[in-house]
Amino acid sequence: MTQAIEALKTLRIAGEPQKSEEPDRIAVVELADSYELTVPVSRLLMSIPKEGLVQVPDNREGSTASKRYFYLEDKQKHLILSGWFEAQEEFRGIEKFWASEIGAWKQKKIPLPEETAFKKIGNWDAVVYQMHRAAGSNPHIRAHSPGRNLDRPSSIDRV
Repeated sequence: MTQAIEALKTLRIAGEPQKSEEPDRIAVVELADSYELTVPVSRLLMSIPKEGLVQVPDNREGSTASKRYFYLEDKQKHLILSGWFEAQEEFRGIEKFWASEIGAWKQKKIPLPEETAFKKIGNWDAVVYQMHRAAGSNPHIRAHSPGRNLDRPSSIDRV
């Protein structure tokens, strides 16, 4: 969970938007000790320390089918850091987003999360929660940075 919180705090506004053939597709750049994530049309940049994380090849379906989705995993630590960037104008706020998530889970008869809390993490409005798991823990963070161009929900899975 700490790694996800620290990743949220790295979001910064870079210089001018970058040019790209697909300006609204996420770009994940692997550096020596970190990954830099950005959507070229924006000026936002997030840096995530590698610390054992590797980028998992595209295998998107359902809610992860967004072209702004990323997935990093450390199999030894059973750690997953995933999420996507959304245009701010498409995001209705963390409370409405959360109500929609809960409604979808109820409709699909997916167990509801435990220990849910709304928090402020740096400039991010977030909901932090645990999903039930027979062994280990499954903490998640869903976050939105108000006044920014993008939103970044993310989750971490720890077994």
